[in-house]
Amino acid sequence: MERWNHLLTRPALRSNYSEGNRVRLFTDGDHRFRALWTDIDRAEERVWMETFIFEPDAVGRRTLRALTDAARRGCDVVLIYDSQGSSEVTEALFRPLREAGGEVVAFNPVYPWHRAQRRIMNPLHRDHRKILIIDDRTAYTGGANVSRHYAGEEWGTGRFIDLLLRVEGPAVQDLARIFLQSLSKVPSSAGERSVPGRRDTDPEGVPACVLGLDERLDKHALDRLLRKAVKQAQERCLVTAAYFIAPPWLRKALATAARRGVEVQIVTAGRTDNRLARTAKRHVYGELLKSGARIYEMHDRMLHAKHLVIDSSFSFVGSYNMDRWSDVHNLEVGAAVVDATLARQLHDHHRTHRAHSQAYTLARWRERPLHRRLQQWGLYALMQV
Repeated sequence: MERWNHLLTRPALRSNYSEGNRVRLFTDGDHRFRALWTDIDRAEERVWMETFIFEPDAVGRRTLRALTDAARRGCDVVLIYDSQGSSEVTEALFRPLREAGGEVVAFNPVYPWHRAQRRIMNPLHRDHRKILIIDDRTAYTGGANVSRHYAGEEWGTGRFIDLLLRVEGPAVQDLARIFLQSLSKVPSSAGERSVPGRRDTDPEGVPACVLGLDERLDKHALDRLLRKAVKQAQERCLVTAAYFIAPPWLRKALATAARRGVEVQIVTAGRTDNRLARTAKRHVYGELLKSGARIYEMHDRMLHAKHLVIDSSFSFVGSYNMDRWSDVHNLEVGAAVVDATLARQLHDHHRTHRAHSQAYTLARWRERPLHRRLQQWGLYALMQV
């Protein structure tokens, strides 16, 4: 683990690094929402939530009820949602929360005359982060949105496979700092907010490095971390990425690792809510397949998770799709964690995905008809804009 700690404590990352954290992985939709609601119900000081999709369905309304109750107890409650991703919400939906003293803000409203719009942004600039901060003790991050499609059979449809990481310890402060960076980009009626104080570290806790991606700030921080992590892989590199329109730096890093004998396996979505991405990503398969990497597409359910496991102790979980679109247009967040238990859980998760997926072979890639190759190349080029 020493080499991973050395990677995460490099000068460029040191301010985002902490030790003594406790982490818990939630892969089951119903379990993660029940845990999230329980934590919100226990909040005493603040509940800050940031999400790309907030749906006005059973899960969204139950979440709003927890937020509203927290506001009535006197907590500082703030909800940031992306206006494009959450296009189904209405002002009426949030009225009880606002009346209870909570604050609700839309990131980059689709309509420039929106009453909450302070400045005109690029309409492609979206808030894709998923963060929940509760007091100074607990935080959540990952890829799951607030919607019944991310819940299980009790609360929703189980349509998407995704996860959330629950964090306790000093990394909560780092996630809170990233949340406040997002809040600084939208009109806020409340006064200045500060990052919660650091919690005491757990002697048996684990190291973590929390990074935000912002195209107006250091948009390459996540890229650099993941590229260096893949470069240090010795045994295996397991990628789970729903869309996997891998940029050149990631393709090169993974292909180089595979050529030097590292087991590189990629599970991506075969069925997806983004058909253009499904077509475009196959353009990049060739370089990886030729290097010895293996690619699997999941078709029986919709994969939405984004995580990376390297060797036996390095893991990365977040909202980041590992593509150029995220680099250029989105606010993203991710946590790198050095912990054998979490790595093993994500390894098992990856293996389960792989068992329900179909291998996409080099022979199949080479047999693509010309019109299909041109289509895939064209869509890939379009999504690099």
